[in-house]
Amino acid sequence: EAKRNAEAEKILLELLAEFPAEYMALNNLAWMYATSTDPKFRNGKRAMELAQRALMIAPADYHIWSTMAEAYYIQGEYMRAERFAREALTLATRMAAPFPYEPAGKTLVAASCQGMPRLMRRRMRNAPGP
Repeated sequence: EAKRNAEAEKILLELLAEFPAEYMALNNLAWMYATSTDPKFRNGKRAMELAQRALMIAPADYHIWSTMAEAYYIQGEYMRAERFAREALTLATRMAAPFPYEPAGKTLVAASCQGMPRLMRRRMRNAPGP
């Protein structure tokens, strides 16, 4: 994983050097920092900074809200994480992006985001104390 993370980080940083307002690159790099299992790359503070920049550019993108939720969570800010997860769900549901392998009426977005607040609460109960 470390090699893949290093390659992705290099590519995304190069892209952002040329296009600093590319919100998808900001979000992807933030997501990597927020979710990597490699301690060398896991960086909640940096994830938050990048995701906040992306959110200023594209405030209606549910992916960014989801990244913010994860960044808050790994920093131990569980209530904020849940609020951002709920907003991600609200935005994703509003978009109702169809999932090609599901029956009509179901969406990929709803399926992927519906359990987020519940998952956050479960993770908060199991989180180590301060």
